[in-house]
Amino acid sequence: MELLVFGHQGEPVILFPSSFGRFWLNEDMGMIGAIGEKIRAGRYMVFCVDNVDTESWANRNAHPHDRVLRHEQYESYIVEEVVPFARSRASPGRLTAAGPSFGGFLAGIIGLRHPWTFERVLTLSAIFETERWLDGYHDLRVYFHSPLQWVSNLHDPVFIQQAQRQEIILAIAEHDHHPCIDSTSRLSEKLWAKGIGNHLTSWNGYHHDWPVWRLQFNHYLPW
Repeated sequence: MELLVFGHQGEPVILFPSSFGRFWLNEDMGMIGAIGEKIRAGRYMVFCVDNVDTESWANRNAHPHDRVLRHEQYESYIVEEVVPFARSRASPGRLTAAGPSFGGFLAGIIGLRHPWTFERVLTLSAIFETERWLDGYHDLRVYFHSPLQWVSNLHDPVFIQQAQRQEIILAIAEHDHHPCIDSTSRLSEKLWAKGIGNHLTSWNGYHHDWPVWRLQFNHYLPW
């Protein structure tokens, strides 16, 4: 799969595109420019990945079981290929999974499932339910890719301890889509209920759109 790399050194950031977006979308929509000074200064290296949305969650021609299976293959690609690639080229430091809208969903479900891999998870206007993509279908594979389900039943103390070390930022906009506000707020509550700290934040005056995502991306990736 194709990807774009921005920067010459710095902490690695894996940036997922919004729904059906290709690996160049975040650059085209100004997300790279939003942290351009930090990239040029060597603070961050950003790896803009592609997705398989039309083959996985949004593939209405495939059985829901196979949609999730295709996502699992994508997740393995991110964790087993993109992460080592990013680590080999970036500076030592925290690895961030980030993305806007559906990209935030991907960053969230992958980043939260792999707390030993990702030290920071930054979701922007995301929804964490999977039901809308699966026509009501449910099995264990679906369960383990639905944070609003598995976080509630999380009891592994080793996993919880590692997740507590993550910096988890769940950002929304004041006038975001209602499902984003509701889903993100519920995920925050469920994480806190397990002792997993996170930062839930709503940006006043903004809607579900690129202007607020650019500002949030810059704000939550500090110098």
